[in-house]
Amino acid sequence: MSAPTTTNPPPPSFKMLTLDIHSYSKTKKRVPNGRWIRSNALVAGGHSWRISYYPNGISGYTAMSSVYLRMDDARDAVGDDVRVEFKFSLQELGGGPPRFVSSKFVGAFGGSKRKPGLGMSKFVSHEELEKSEFFELDSFTICCDFAVLLPPNGSAATVCSAGTPAVIAPPSSTGLHADLGSLLETKEGADMDFEVCGERFAAHKLVLAARSPVFKADFFGRAKEESTSYIRICDMNPEAFKALLHYMYTDTLPETMPFNSREEGAMLAEAGLALGRRPVRTQEPEVAD
Repeated sequence: MSAPTTTNPPPPSFKMLTLDIHSYSKTKKRVPNGRWIRSNALVAGGHSWRISYYPNGISGYTAMSSVYLRMDDARDAVGDDVRVEFKFSLQELGGGPPRFVSSKFVGAFGGSKRKPGLGMSKFVSHEELEKSEFFELDSFTICCDFAVLLPPNGSAATVCSAGTPAVIAPPSSTGLHADLGSLLETKEGADMDFEVCGERFAAHKLVLAARSPVFKADFFGRAKEESTSYIRICDMNPEAFKALLHYMYTDTLPETMPFNSREEGAMLAEAGLALGRRPVRTQEPEVAD
């Protein structure tokens, strides 16, 4: 009886996704932390794939650029995980040698866990990128070489071939900081007000308490005041306070503010001056009959 023959799977067929960045400096200013831009779609293995590029990183990585390979229909996919081998790199617009080449990863998309994307939250730091020739050109192409792999004999294990593990892209379409920023903007669920030199700002005690030990003690500590729904501050520029409040919710300063106010707000945010001092508090003004 002849021995069974073993058929080796064919080598993976690699494709390349690209995303052209024509003005890095403008893109970095326009797209805030936690937001992304995406490449055109490319179909491979019966699924649609894109690059998601976060110029200012995913939430929590503001000094980095993050990149992910994203499977458009991951949440609708049924059956086994779709295993993909991939790596990222940068090159000059129009071609050239690859730079900032990542490790090679093997990850599982879709399937039972509906993973929409895998990639690198810390692909390249702003400092590294801005010291390279790409910053002088103010443009580059993000490349993702990837191949959809055949199922490995029923095994759905996900492995990483080197150093940094592949991580799951944020499932939210926005991100925590963006969602908190929206909460501040819409004032939905606000349970307190600041009055700063006659201008009113609505806020949320839980958010402020989570971000500042001073507010945490004032709102929920043993020495908390009976009324904390109204706080008057008489010694701060309203625009600078707006910047500080925005920073507490989003870890960023609003881009639309006047330069002097942004500068003052940045100093307050970085030094923690406003978080460390207790503003003057009064009761809500009563309306005379």
